[in-house]
Amino acid sequence: MLMVVLLATSSCNKEEESISTVNRDRARVKEIIRTDEAEVPYDTIQYVYNSDYQPSEIFIRRMNNPDYLSIQFDYIHSTITSNFYGENRTDGMKINSDGMLVQFSLFENSFELKYNQDGQLIESNGHDRETSPRRFEFSYENGNMVRIFDDWGWNIRIEYSDIPNKTNYTLLEQTQLLVGPYFLGLMGKINKNLVKRMIFSSDTLNYDYVLNKDSLPVKILVNGVPTSRINYY
Repeated sequence: MLMVVLLATSSCNKEEESISTVNRDRARVKEIIRTDEAEVPYDTIQYVYNSDYQPSEIFIRRMNNPDYLSIQFDYIHSTITSNFYGENRTDGMKINSDGMLVQFSLFENSFELKYNQDGQLIESNGHDRETSPRRFEFSYENGNMVRIFDDWGWNIRIEYSDIPNKTNYTLLEQTQLLVGPYFLGLMGKINKNLVKRMIFSSDTLNYDYVLNKDSLPVKILVNGVPTSRINYY
């Protein structure tokens, strides 16, 4: 499941007011390289941003298909144009006055998002052509998302390290549990710290990181196994 955002504006002033500054102080991810256990890449997600720090283009390249998926954001007309395996499609989206995604359609999926007064995502309602509607609910403590519920029976607890998250990447996108696994900075205030552990009903994922000199995660390990490398602007 994927997701994105935007708001049509009738004037330059209104457009400026709609741009969120919540996540602007974060280091922007340039590239996420996902790898197997031997650290051999199997796909790459590349990000291009506009002057307002919003994603303008996203390219998802698989090793056997460099043109697998591309997405362009039109913040003036509130649309997303995607090219998936050579098939073009344009869908609509909306953002709120804080610049956060509240409604979108993509790949015949539709979603609505809700936020609390602190700008944190608290609910996602989604529907696609193949499954029944699904609602996620999220709760927070100390600036971090600590629990995910859904009406299909998921109940996930999340624990955090003491390492500050200075990036525009929540790291939860890796699990693709949330509605926007590839979209950064468009679904609420980002977690304060890096994830330490995700606890499912039948499994636990333990996260470790290799940090660069700026304390940004450049390699992520899950249960001791390398899963991805991250490059920044």
